[in-house]
Amino acid sequence: MLKLNNNELITIAARLGQGKSTFALSLANHYANKNYKILYCSLEMEKSFLEQRLSNSNGKITILDDYEQSVTTINKWLQEEQNKRKFYNVIIIDQANLLNEKINQVSRKLKLLARKYCFTIILLHQLNRTGANKSIDELGDWMLSGSDRIAQDADQIWLIDNEYIKVIKDRKNNEKFKYSYHFNEQTKLIDWDSIKIANNDNDIFSDLFKNYKCKYNIDKEDFEEETKPEKQDFEEGGSFEDWLVWQNWIFGPP
Repeated sequence: MLKLNNNELITIAARLGQGKSTFALSLANHYANKNYKILYCSLEMEKSFLEQRLSNSNGKITILDDYEQSVTTINKWLQEEQNKRKFYNVIIIDQANLLNEKINQVSRKLKLLARKYCFTIILLHQLNRTGANKSIDELGDWMLSGSDRIAQDADQIWLIDNEYIKVIKDRKNNEKFKYSYHFNEQTKLIDWDSIKIANNDNDIFSDLFKNYKCKYNIDKEDFEEETKPEKQDFEEGGSFEDWLVWQNWIFGPP
């Protein structure tokens, strides 16, 4: 499932107008309500507007809206915060194209920053125009604007489009999935509980889900580490639900 890991650089990319910022705000709000401390670096939206959108974050989100930000200035600000004994779990940067720095240097510096402070950095980025008329299943990391370095340096790459999330790179788990999600009409943010693994006959990932079946019948509450099923413990012909149960045991809920 979608998961944030310490020391990782996650790139979230989309075409223009497909909701990168809304997705990032939803992500920040979701994890703030799980007591994560979030630093949201905005290079295009004012702090007052962001505070309205994040009014339910329990004070766990700090917003920087300096339009002249660079990786260097963010690092300096984090060092000052650390001197005050203030620490963060997740840094969100909206977005790479607007940083006051050469695009081919951004991702490498951010990757080193994630390692230095042992937190997750989420970098929003724009897909180039070659993906303008393509479906979510046709989008790939070769469409990231500006530099191949961004695709190379990212530990995870998520592409978002029309209420779908496609994970095309996950260095740690080496798995690729597609998810669907829905917006909450009241908050104008993504309803995080609505995120599900997409499962339809045209889905390029559907074979992953329908080729396995768990041999076990164990309630999640009764699950013990020594009985955790491995991937080889699944039989062909199993249900999508069986696969989801296994995914939740291995990776935990999003």
